Amino acid sequence: MASSPPKIDQRTYEEIVEQTENLVQKFTDWKPTTEGKTDAAGALIRIFSRMVNSVSDRLNQVPEKNFLAFLNLIGGQLTPPQPAKVPLTFYLAEGSPVDGLVAAYTQVSAPPAEGSEEEIVFETDRELVVTTTQLQGVFVREPSQDRYRDCT
Repeated sequence: MASSPPKIDQRTYEEIVEQTENLVQKFTDWKPTTEGKTDAAGALIRIFSRMVNSVSDRLNQVPEKNFLAFLNLIGGQLTPPQPAKVPLTFYLAEGSPVDGLVAAYTQVSAPPAEGSEEEIVFETDRELVVTTTQLQGVFVREPSQDRYRDCT
């Protein structure tokens, strides 16, 4: 999907722990330990928060599941994932006396997309030769119409 639906519960695990600790302190005389160790109440709070976080994650998936059910109802189908294709250009080193060979499945990376730190990796799907030959002209032949044209 192009955009993800909004989350129903946007709290993180840490926020749930903090909120639960505040509520427990408000309604009981419990105080968190200062030595960095967790007592029994603190452990129960973290277990509870983990369970709430798990339920929250499942709840946040409901809008997407409803959307998929709607698409199924109207006969839509998800397209299976396909690898991205992009035209790549390879150049020989300046003054290279021989042609170069780019092996099949050679990986090439693109700079990361805006807001991302991960590079995008592509790979060639077949072997290709990088040649020193310079293109001088391009002619297109159309046998069905008995003609050709110069496209340079």
